[in-house]
Amino acid sequence: MCEFMKESLLILKWPRLKNSMAMIVPGLIAFLLLPIPGAFAAFCLQYSLLYHTWEDDVDQFSYSRMNNAFFVGASFDRNNKLYIGPSYHMIAKTHQAGSGSTESEVSLTAFGASVLYFIDKEFRWKVQLTYDLALSGTRTVDGTNEDIEGSGYEAGIGFQLPLSRSVWLGATMNYHAFNISESKVDTTATDVSESYTAIVPMINLNFFFR
Repeated sequence: MCEFMKESLLILKWPRLKNSMAMIVPGLIAFLLLPIPGAFAAFCLQYSLLYHTWEDDVDQFSYSRMNNAFFVGASFDRNNKLYIGPSYHMIAKTHQAGSGSTESEVSLTAFGASVLYFIDKEFRWKVQLTYDLALSGTRTVDGTNEDIEGSGYEAGIGFQLPLSRSVWLGATMNYHAFNISESKVDTTATDVSESYTAIVPMINLNFFFR
């Protein structure tokens, strides 16, 4: 368990992480270098975190989950309430159903596009929608290691309070749906139709540049 959680901080092995970064970095650079049309342009950097662990000696059940999500958004509307930009989500999950059962592990990274909108004029209530264009990772099912790929979407609603003019702290309730379309064992790829869904709370830290 401890060894897996240490590995979950890196989320994926270096080659897969390298491939993901190869997609993310050019797009992020291009996004940040886009011309800013008008005096109302603003940027938002958002980091979201969830860590949950559960140990049950009665049923011999164990569970752990770590989520890290990043969002970089730009807003060009007059009130700076709508932000659009790339997002990157990392998930590591493990659970064991009971004593003697095989531990199941999942590590995923999702790269997509998000829309963040603040509902009220005080910028306290917000909703965020994300479409995950590229989803990839590894999992262990019944002792078999697999590489998986797919896509997904996420939706969340949250509330935040200011720590300063530019830094806000809050929390969101999020719904995730990750759809797996391909599973590969060694060199053998198989088309599948499987999904992981969850409703999870996350702590958010937002930085605004107006």
